[in-house]
Amino acid sequence: MSVQRLIALPCLLLAGVGAWCFPAFPLLLVLALLVATVICWRVPHGWLFLLPALVPLADTAPWSGRLFLQELDFFLLVMLAGALWHGQFVPARHQPLPRLDRWMITAFIACYAASLHLGLSPYPAHDNPNTFASYYSHYNGLRVARGVLWALGFLPPLAFLFRRTPEKARHALLGGMLVGLLGTGLTALWERGVWRDLLTADNLYDRLDGLLDFSTPYRVTGLFSGMHTGGELIDGYLVLAWPCALVAALLKDAPRSLRILAVLTLPLALYTTIATFSRASYLSLAVCLALFCVALLQGLVRRGGATGAGLLLMGLGGFLGLSALGFQRGGTLALAGLMIGYGGPALARFFVARDALAWRLTLWTGAGIVAAALILRAQVTSKWVPVGTTEALPLAVGAALLAVMLGNVTGVRARRLMRAPEFGLAALVCLAVASTIIPAVFGFRMEARFATVSQDMATRTAHWQDGLALRPEGLVPALLGAGVGSFPRLYLLGYPDKLDGVATLREEEDAQFLELVGGKDVKVTQRVKLPAHRRYRLSLDYRLAEPEARLRMRICRRQLIEPLDYNGACRTVDRRLHATGGKWQRLSAVFDLGDLGAGTSIPGRAPLLLELGNRREYDLMSRAPTTLALDNLHLQDEAGEEYLENGDFSTRMDHWFSLYDFNHLPWHIKNMFVHVHFEQGLLGLLATLAMLGLALARGLASATRGDLFALGLTIAITGFCTVGLVGTLFDEPRLLLLLLLMAFALIANRRVAPRRASTR
Repeated sequence: MSVQRLIALPCLLLAGVGAWCFPAFPLLLVLALLVATVICWRVPHGWLFLLPALVPLADTAPWSGRLFLQELDFFLLVMLAGALWHGQFVPARHQPLPRLDRWMITAFIACYAASLHLGLSPYPAHDNPNTFASYYSHYNGLRVARGVLWALGFLPPLAFLFRRTPEKARHALLGGMLVGLLGTGLTALWERGVWRDLLTADNLYDRLDGLLDFSTPYRVTGLFSGMHTGGELIDGYLVLAWPCALVAALLKDAPRSLRILAVLTLPLALYTTIATFSRASYLSLAVCLALFCVALLQGLVRRGGATGAGLLLMGLGGFLGLSALGFQRGGTLALAGLMIGYGGPALARFFVARDALAWRLTLWTGAGIVAAALILRAQVTSKWVPVGTTEALPLAVGAALLAVMLGNVTGVRARRLMRAPEFGLAALVCLAVASTIIPAVFGFRMEARFATVSQDMATRTAHWQDGLALRPEGLVPALLGAGVGSFPRLYLLGYPDKLDGVATLREEEDAQFLELVGGKDVKVTQRVKLPAHRRYRLSLDYRLAEPEARLRMRICRRQLIEPLDYNGACRTVDRRLHATGGKWQRLSAVFDLGDLGAGTSIPGRAPLLLELGNRREYDLMSRAPTTLALDNLHLQDEAGEEYLENGDFSTRMDHWFSLYDFNHLPWHIKNMFVHVHFEQGLLGLLATLAMLGLALARGLASATRGDLFALGLTIAITGFCTVGLVGTLFDEPRLLLLLLLMAFALIANRRVAPRRASTR
């Protein structure tokens, strides 16, 4: 047995033991690890498929309470064991990375390691209850650095696979991205209540309400537990993932199953991007689509000249502009009419034979009549821009005629310049843009958000300045930063008045308990499964040194971040507490859960959880924040059955998870490059920019030779950096791992021969 296989066995053992001792779903986790082990054992490139698939999906922190060691780490151990078992940690003797690439990666590692050391210093004692349970810990740098450490660990096997089996490596990476993206999209539909509406609504309009509601203030978070402090985590992931779906659908050498999955996933991915209602996501979407259009235009110019390519893009752009105007005047119904008026002639000119003139005329006429009728009805019945029939009729006919003409031009040029799969994908993207992006961008919700751009930008600029002011003075901090993972702790120390509540653990005489500093934002929660229509007793011990505090205890159905403090799906108990003179006192409250519990016939509901908060509002706002200590929590039914885990905090924050709905600035600088400059200094920023620039340069060089895989990853990383202009991104290990994996893939992919990289 080789040395690599000997090392693989302890990795599997560590993963199994860690999964069995994990607080949330240990048996299910062990079974999932067994499946992953079989995949990595049977398929040499299986780990490269599993890694991007599990990054957005393997996250149970809201149930486990774990922030520093999560189930993804156990899966990564299994994947590492798989790479070792297949002997993929072999240096490249004949095709090593160029010297510049090695220098860039080495410089990035050195700068990151130095900044990590600064963040961990002065290496506090491990017995502090907050050491591995709070973002305020000095060891928060270890939590963040997991992403970089895992990415560096998988760099040798990644380079090995791209040397030996480049096609399989590319397809495995893209396939994993598609599976993760599909899971994220389906989760977003659940969050928005789409599945619930489809299963419980009484009519068609109610069934589509959750799907087509672009005015809701709720913004999807997916399964990313890191979103509990706000941030742009899901925005960064989506912009890394959906370009992979676009290029996977176009790769001619890819398996048919991969292309079909890409076609099915892409519209859902674009819809999920829109459902974030994030201006950063919309900006990155526009940037990425523009870059794809430039690449498409270059290819079309080579095939049919600049005139033909220009007319094709003019037809597509004209339709999208007409759709935006139509939606503003007639809403969804007018938009549907324009899509029919445009799509019918375009499809007819592309697919119907040239000699079948009668069929084409029939389709054109039918599409125009239906479009005009729908646009007319939309204008007459519009609640926002009502128009009389006399005025609406010529507008409807003119818009329908223009849509038919644009569709005809598009179909003619597409038939000459595009293959059927390419035309089908372009039609799918155009349909997704028209049906989701236009209603979202020109809807009430995003108009309100776009109206506050200048105000929010001023807030972020001031926040960047406040954040940089927290960095210690001196040459070392200027060059190497304040330390990886240090921003939340330094912000707490530097601006305690800007926090809206703090939750930490405290230990006295070998007993641990929860301390809540007063505020309206912080909520400590535990997900529970309570049968419906029962009475429950919630009891706890509390201690209060200040004269008065308000404890709010709620049983709620809610998602990770709620846009409003009011939640009708809650049972709430408020108690005014008074000073206890340094002693612990017992508090009990009884409530009837009603139909909020499990076992009722409403599928697809949000999770049920217990929520604890030291509410500082009303008259308490005029006083200093209070510190409320809580311990020995119990949630029992009338028969005495216990439904809470770790109510005495003996295993620290296991099963407990804090939520922050509104005040997100204390956790994120809100700019990736400012964040790197703050935590890693000037040298770290230069090293990070150099490595990302190297990956983009290698990707662009391969893309110009016709490598669609490189084009997709290059555009994805460009979009990621666009989101990074207003989002931190580098403080989440999952996202950092995925970004570096894609960057390393671009660097390794350049060694592939152009003949193999081509899609022809």
